[in-house]
Amino acid sequence: MIARQSSDVIDARLPPGLATLVLAVGLVYAVLESLILITFIPLVRSLIGQVDGDWTRFSALLWLGRQGTSFILATLCVLVVAKIGCSLLRSYLTERVEGQTAHALRHRIMELTLASSIERSGGHDQADILTILSDSSWKVAAAMGHQLEVLSAIAVGLVLVVTMVLISPPLSVVAIVLLGITALAMRAATDAADRNGRAVVADNKALGARMLENINALQMIRIFGNERYELDRFSQTSGALTDRVLRLHLLWALPGALTEAAVVGVLSVLILAGTRLGIEVGALVSFLSILFRLQIPVRSLIENKLARDGLRGSIEDVRHFIDAARRPTITAGKVRLSDPVEEIRFEDVWFRYADDAPWALQGVSFVIEAGRMTGIVGGSGAGKTTIMLLLFRFIDPTRGRVLVNGQPLIEFEVASWRSQLGLMAQEVHLLDASIADNIRYGRLDADRAELEQAGHVAGLDDVVSRLEAGYDSLVGNTGYRLSGGQRQRVALARVVLRNPSVLLLDEATNALDAEAEMHIKLALDSFGRGRTVVAIAHRLSSLSGADVIVVLDHGTVAEIGAPDVLLNQRGRFAELYELQAGEWPRQAS
Repeated sequence: MIARQSSDVIDARLPPGLATLVLAVGLVYAVLESLILITFIPLVRSLIGQVDGDWTRFSALLWLGRQGTSFILATLCVLVVAKIGCSLLRSYLTERVEGQTAHALRHRIMELTLASSIERSGGHDQADILTILSDSSWKVAAAMGHQLEVLSAIAVGLVLVVTMVLISPPLSVVAIVLLGITALAMRAATDAADRNGRAVVADNKALGARMLENINALQMIRIFGNERYELDRFSQTSGALTDRVLRLHLLWALPGALTEAAVVGVLSVLILAGTRLGIEVGALVSFLSILFRLQIPVRSLIENKLARDGLRGSIEDVRHFIDAARRPTITAGKVRLSDPVEEIRFEDVWFRYADDAPWALQGVSFVIEAGRMTGIVGGSGAGKTTIMLLLFRFIDPTRGRVLVNGQPLIEFEVASWRSQLGLMAQEVHLLDASIADNIRYGRLDADRAELEQAGHVAGLDDVVSRLEAGYDSLVGNTGYRLSGGQRQRVALARVVLRNPSVLLLDEATNALDAEAEMHIKLALDSFGRGRTVVAIAHRLSSLSGADVIVVLDHGTVAEIGAPDVLLNQRGRFAELYELQAGEWPRQAS
């Protein structure tokens, strides 16, 4: 039951029965603890020579008391060793539950992140996702551990209370009333821990966002000399989190001190009450020992409940992320695309990123023909990026449809469709691995000869020939050991290895110098010959081989036609041409 409840919270599966086993071991531990404390009754009687007496509630102890002090001590030793074994086993199982919970949760979060567009549609940016993966997942696992400790403490406490009632019902009533008053007094600390826990989650996410922003903008910060300014902002955010965590830990520590003080007062009252009720010394010693031992599960219950409540904000944060990531942003198609892509048609496509957002596309219609190069141009905010996202099916049209070979794109399997696509973009993403590994990412089952051939097509021969390890040379984090042009060649080799039927170019050469741009363009022209190419560009010179140009303007199609035809029409395309100082695209031959 516990495993099922935790699965509902974290959306991850735990090993069947593991959490229940933790509770069972805890219950055995509690029974052993009670037996140890009860055994003190015959031990005390044996030491003072009072073997016989009123044993109506513990007839088994009459036999134990008559076996002598040595036998009683040996029994105590066996019980203590068994209790220690149970304690170690319970600790191990609890840690295992926490560890496997964290692992299962991190796996689930990464699975949903990779499969969804949560970074675009779920209100979570990269800093949020990093915080949830690296911090919140551990906190949810810790909350699971605290929940197990709470349940174990309840089980231990119930066993001890039952034992106390068996020894002396009147004293038990007094003790339970006094402990209940103490528990009510600590309720305020629980509520305060819950509030502070939620605030810690918010402050931690703010710190993560600040760190990610600073790391991504290191060069800009240094160029403008704002190191001290950014350090002060970081220090302020970090300091706020530190103060908040400190208050939370103080709230967690408060119940221990209050419980210990309360138990001393309760013990004093019970000693006086036991003396007046005429309870025998052995029974009174055992009762007080059990009561003193009861403070441990009571304190554990309160501390772990406070800790769990303090982590509730992290649990809700993870749950919100998982719920958002599980909501489909695109329609899941079931048809496998096996035929070559002959035509891609945008048919009266409208799109906006939110219900209250302006339209990014408004009634867009055009055709991408197989084997031809289609250029898409327009100013900032014209809708070029939205077109690319629709082609990759990161998003689906709000209205209208995209057709592939006359069939709605949403009916095809996403993986099947994307396997037809290859992307060359201005921003190159390289793994912190070797050149060979980065190329092989385009098709993981490719052999060495295939990836080296792809490198040859992309013009990498002169690059790897100057490296000591050749294709096995490490590129470093984000490829920092390579120049911009070299990174583009590695990315191109990755696309070549994938061998897509549709090649998408998104400002692929904009960040390169003239020489590097020339090499990449020659390689792209060679590889793209005979393929369906869709090129998004600001610089018209990069569309020199385009057969058709689609001109977007504020989400609408302003013009469609061959470059020379559009120039002669003196419309929006001609305006862009004049703004770029007469960069004349050559019409494809």
